[in-house]
Amino acid sequence: MASNLILPPEPERARNSLMKGRDSVLEDHAALAVLSMLSVLEEAALGLLARTSGLSEAEMTGILPKLRDEGYLSTDDPSGAWESTVIRITPRGRDAYRSHTAAMRRLLPGPGDGDRD
Repeated sequence: MASNLILPPEPERARNSLMKGRDSVLEDHAALAVLSMLSVLEEAALGLLARTSGLSEAEMTGILPKLRDEGYLSTDDPSGAWESTVIRITPRGRDAYRSHTAAMRRLLPGPGDGDRD
């Protein structure tokens, strides 16, 4: 019996198109939560950012250096004393967040796109 499955002529190109814009750093839910909150707040202290993102301060101090090293956020204190500084999203961080969330929207069905019972 023949299969009715029709594959795109170039499955790799189709897959790459769907994956375009995804950011491996933002695949970490904590990193995505931090940039999500900073995209709204613009800047915040560690405690406020932890509370609004639903993360502990320990989780925050684990993810913030990674985001800083990627150029996604900046601080007033170059020493990395997270507890006493203002944390800001950078233009690069905002672009990465927008690109990543747009890529995720392409992967998820919108209203009316899914199967209905």
